[in-house]
Amino acid sequence: TIMFAAGAGVRWTARILGLTPGAALVAALVYQLSPFLLAYISRTSLLLLPWAALGWIVGLTIRAGVASAATTDAQRWRDRLSRWRDPAAIALVVATIGAVNATAVALIIPAPLLWLVHAAWQRSVTWRQATATALRIGALSFVVSLWWIGMLVVQSRHGAPVLDFSETLEDVSRNS
Repeated sequence: TIMFAAGAGVRWTARILGLTPGAALVAALVYQLSPFLLAYISRTSLLLLPWAALGWIVGLTIRAGVASAATTDAQRWRDRLSRWRDPAAIALVVATIGAVNATAVALIIPAPLLWLVHAAWQRSVTWRQATATALRIGALSFVVSLWWIGMLVVQSRHGAPVLDFSETLEDVSRNS
């Protein structure tokens, strides 16, 4: 299911970017069957959730950026909700995958930001629109992540140093 979600998200994003159905399918299969997942596919497959969500998050970011680039007053009024709809959908995806591992979520953050920078650089959107889109996405994603961020803060201040026991230098470097 996780592999299917990853492939479907990449296929959907590829179609948004204008790839043909065949090219989008190839992109999805290459991403879905990448060697990255081999280390996580068994007992730690939950760590693959951010990987599976990446295509969806980038596709929604593209749609959010395009929605903020409406040019006429009528389009701006009609798309006012659209400017928040896709960032809200991203926040729901982040809420779904976020509490698994903060580092895994941090590793996917650059992808939507890089697309916004690319779109602004290519003048598909203005820098102001890209910044506004990033702020909407960031604010909503932060709000839906507060529950697990709060738990991490409490754990770091008052909990046992779990990583000192579970991930010692010997354990982490043994296989490499």
